[in-house]
Amino acid sequence: MTTVDVSAGNTKKILTGCILLGLLGVACLAGGVLAAGSVRVTFFVSAALCMLPAAIPLLRARTFFRRRQLAVDATGIRWLDPCGSWSIEWRELALITVSTSGPHQVRNTQTQTLSAYSGVTAAPGYLR
Repeated sequence: MTTVDVSAGNTKKILTGCILLGLLGVACLAGGVLAAGSVRVTFFVSAALCMLPAAIPLLRARTFFRRRQLAVDATGIRWLDPCGSWSIEWRELALITVSTSGPHQVRNTQTQTLSAYSGVTAAPGYLR
């Protein structure tokens, strides 16, 4: 079984962004304390605009930093997530076709007619 930890890179990126925005917000806050007049308000607004987005992932840490994995094994593909997991067996995946030219009719081994997914079309030149 092969397991890929999908959330590892996201956690580092989110923490880096939070730290950078937090430091920028603290710098703006310090500038607001040292400034005088109407410039002070600008610094405080800038501090709030930097610190609020930095605080959101920390307040929602359970959602942002949860462990998410994609597992590929002999039975199929599984998504392992505390908020909801799913799995697809290889025999089900064998029935899927992907096409960029439009809807097609596909026959599976049980003689049922399945329509290929055609809800979203790719933009011209997407595959180039």
